[in-house]
Amino acid sequence: MFSFDPMKLASHQELGSGPLGIVHPYRKDTKDKRWILKHITTASISSFLTFMNEIVIGFSSNHPSIVPIRGYFVEASGPVFNIYIKMPRMRENLTGLIENQNKGEYLPEEKIIKYLYSLVSGLEYLHNRRIVHRDIKPTNILIDENESIKLSDIRAPPFCPDNGLVQPITSQAGTYFYMAPELLGNTNLFKKRDFYAADIWSLGVAMAELCLLKKEIISPHISFKEPIVQSVINEIRQRYSQGLTDVIANMLSLDPSTRKSINEIRKNLEERVDNVIVRNYDFLCNICIREYRKWNQHLIRLQTMKRKNSF
Repeated sequence: MFSFDPMKLASHQELGSGPLGIVHPYRKDTKDKRWILKHITTASISSFLTFMNEIVIGFSSNHPSIVPIRGYFVEASGPVFNIYIKMPRMRENLTGLIENQNKGEYLPEEKIIKYLYSLVSGLEYLHNRRIVHRDIKPTNILIDENESIKLSDIRAPPFCPDNGLVQPITSQAGTYFYMAPELLGNTNLFKKRDFYAADIWSLGVAMAELCLLKKEIISPHISFKEPIVQSVINEIRQRYSQGLTDVIANMLSLDPSTRKSINEIRKNLEERVDNVIVRNYDFLCNICIREYRKWNQHLIRLQTMKRKNSF
């Protein structure tokens, strides 16, 4: 928990706002533009726990494609919780890039590949830790000043290590235009692998929108899915290589059982796309994962010593 200094919060400035909170600049001095503070106000216990999940995941994750959390502060005022989350300031989200890019000037394939591989690598990191995102969409994909792209707003709790069924979910889980077709209007029990596959669908939709510079291009309505998806894939194929198009097409498979796992997609990108950015990024991610494992082992040792000393 960081020590929250209200004088460093430019409360009169807003960088953005949503239904649950406001984003303010947070600076150590007048020239400091590195940080933001997300201020969430809620009286709901379930909402409070959801944001605490985001804090835990943001603190414990160590990957260049995951937005890190560098501090938080919780203030209770009666039944209302004020949650402050400190994180690095980003340049824009993917929605802003799609909206601000000149129409007709499509992004170079190298940049699309860089972004896709970065996000796949970050999602693989989460899935290998048994964490699903469940709300991947362009507004939750952020780009910093160095053109690095990152996943944010990861609030789903990690899965338990068993292979049983999870609790029933409703169609409100996720964002409508980015939800996998198998989740829409279905309140049955799902196996955990179904949520991994749903993340892949959502990422595929976001990348298709980036390729075509269009928003909400795939209607989730059941009777219109197949022709619209095929039309989107054909349009991407006209502008980008067969290798890149095939990867996105698999992510947008209507049958979740035919979608490849995130590990397979990452390997498929490396096989199909001969790009030095992919190889270099993979090297950097492996370094980060090794550092996370070292930190995690150190934390386990400290917890073991604490338990021994408590007796």
